Amino acid sequence: MSDPEEFKVFREDLYAAAKVFHQVAGDYKGTMPNAGFLPATAGDPTFDNLLDASLKTIGEMHLILAQAVDQHGRKIASAADTFGTTEGDINATVNQVLDKMWKDCTPPLDTPPSF
Repeated sequence: MSDPEEFKVFREDLYAAAKVFHQVAGDYKGTMPNAGFLPATAGDPTFDNLLDASLKTIGEMHLILAQAVDQHGRKIASAADTFGTTEGDINATVNQVLDKMWKDCTPPLDTPPSF
């Protein structure tokens, strides 16, 4: 059974949104150098170590945020997949119920009702 046009458009919109999330995540991840920030020095070894740890933390958080955005895109795509499957399951169940009602109708009707 094919989906009504409004459901098809809705699912296409979800897939488009998932694609945008994936692209944005890739772009955001690409703004950070692969090796992270270059080491900085302020002349004090204690401060340099603290600064290095801070820059590494910022780099890690940057990567985690990019991965989270990408994961949200995957969830949107999964929701679109589930929506289509669920819609088909609901239609099949409704048709089964209507068929059962039609067969068990007393007195029998000459033609099935149309909804």
